[in-house]
Amino acid sequence: MKTRTLQFFNYLLTLVLSVLGIQSCKNDGNDDEILCMYGQPYADFSIDVCVMNEQGQGVPNEKVLLRPCDEKGNPYTYNYADTIYTDSTGKVNHKFETFPGIWAIRAVTLDESGYDNDSVQVKLENVKKGDGNWYHGEYYGKAELTLKRPLDDK
Repeated sequence: MKTRTLQFFNYLLTLVLSVLGIQSCKNDGNDDEILCMYGQPYADFSIDVCVMNEQGQGVPNEKVLLRPCDEKGNPYTYNYADTIYTDSTGKVNHKFETFPGIWAIRAVTLDESGYDNDSVQVKLENVKKGDGNWYHGEYYGKAELTLKRPLDDK
């Protein structure tokens, strides 16, 4: 009986508040009030990757794994790793949009061309400020990897 009475009064109170037009999210220019927004924070990220051999020539079609990580190099668990391939000159520009807070990207080559694998961690720089709402701006980094032939191939 007590539960039914409580449910009835909750229903009645909700009905009265909605008829009166009372909102839970309101901001009439007062910055002290919380403005409710729908969506999630995001930022744009861009990284240039250049994969060269010991002679300084670009390595074409090299498979590179890009993994977002924190400033200590620990990979984030909520972000995925992207796999990209270099063009005929050994370069590629990769752009993506995701949740902000990525400090760096670790670029790792995956043996596709007979070279030893290499990796580098690239710190991302903020190149465009956000709008103060959901958009947190644009971040850029540049990775250069030099691949060496295995010792048994020399």
